[in-house]
Amino acid sequence: MVRPPSGPGSAQPPQMYGMPAHLPNQSMTSISPGMAPTGASVGGPSKIDPNQIPRPIPSSAVILHETRQSDQANPPPPATSDYIVSDTGNCSPRYMRCTINQIPCTADLLATSGMQLALLVQPLALPHPSEEPIQVVDFGETGPVRCSRCKGYLNPFMRFIDQGKKFICNLCGFTDETPRDYHCNLGPDGRRRDANERPELCRGSVEFVATKEYMIYKGLNFLPWPFMAVV
Repeated sequence: MVRPPSGPGSAQPPQMYGMPAHLPNQSMTSISPGMAPTGASVGGPSKIDPNQIPRPIPSSAVILHETRQSDQANPPPPATSDYIVSDTGNCSPRYMRCTINQIPCTADLLATSGMQLALLVQPLALPHPSEEPIQVVDFGETGPVRCSRCKGYLNPFMRFIDQGKKFICNLCGFTDETPRDYHCNLGPDGRRRDANERPELCRGSVEFVATKEYMIYKGLNFLPWPFMAVV
């Protein structure tokens, strides 16, 4: 992905980190019998469960969102809310967000539910001013470590085995040899001992420095194309 232009006179992309302040947050609430409108049947049969209806609640609070907790992914905050993301293993919902948080396991269930399943991807979305910038990873001339079969980039969900000498791709399941200069022993929990020191092994979004094969020749200059990996 190409970095947004910088410097005087450059066109800046629109702000994507926050929504207008007048938009309310989405939350879950319930309706008590005393709040039911006149003439409404509270105890009668109904196909709509009031407890499942999201209702706007005015709030100016900023949500602090950690993408993972206790080795489990956290559901993203409401899209209309103002939030600050802490990347703890999954990418920020600013860069990648699914239209539904619970994905049906079969096509029949998806068709029965009538829910629209789509993935919104914005790799160049601007972070909140209070968020940490995406870390840049430079593997030098050799480029990032990738699966030799599916070409998937190294990420926190690839599992290292055989004392770190091999790794299993989380995308296609292929077992690959770890490059000699990237080898590191594993700890008692099976993770690399340097996992927390390497952004590509502990962050959901990183930016890899492009190698020569990703360069585009234009006149006398080579223009690099940096690219981002999100998981």
